[in-house]
Amino acid sequence: MRLFFAALLCAFIATPALAADASSPKAIILDVYAHIQKNVEFDPPNSLLTPRLAGLIAGDTADAKGEVGRLDVDFWINGQDGKITKVAAKARPDDLRADRQVVTVTMDNFGKPQTAIFYFEKQGGKWLIDDVRWTGKDGWVLSLAAKYGDGGN
Repeated sequence: MRLFFAALLCAFIATPALAADASSPKAIILDVYAHIQKNVEFDPPNSLLTPRLAGLIAGDTADAKGEVGRLDVDFWINGQDGKITKVAAKARPDDLRADRQVVTVTMDNFGKPQTAIFYFEKQGGKWLIDDVRWTGKDGWVLSLAAKYGDGGN
């Protein structure tokens, strides 16, 4: 019995909990960024993505054959490295569909202001990210970058 609890404790410590309130896309995003702020190397699970988006990212990885693929940045931080601070999020429902929400996230990465828009869909009773758009002069869209490269620009 002691071994069981020790194994359970190790699993709990090794795998940070995510999305304490999975009923809210905003809470999911804030939870992910709280983990990233503690450890920029944190890699959120693909289970947060719709099968469509996860498939596009997997396709890019497969096409790259171990090299850098079309996605040459971490889409969570819009860069290869990061120091994320000043994270704030604002959610809004889709005007016509209750199973979609949009979360706008503002943050600083190495002191530079950044804005990302996360598009959520509810699938199988869970909120999942279906796309991400980084705004600004060098903005890009995750699904387009994964499929076509160059941020879809």
